[in-house]
Amino acid sequence: MVLTANDAYQSIAENAYPLLRRYQISMNVFIATDSIDHKYKAMMTWQKNVRYLK
Repeated sequence: MVLTANDAYQSIAENAYPLLRRYQISMNVFIATDSIDHKYKAMMTWQKNVRYLK
């Protein structure tokens, strides 16, 4: 089974990531680069994306 998410919404970092980390579950997030470059509020920033990639 593979868990994926699209677009790197901020809610992934705020809501999903803590649970995924707690239960040691990996997730692939496909980043919509144009949305981040336009700095839409609902999207993670590049800095936050890099933080979760480590």
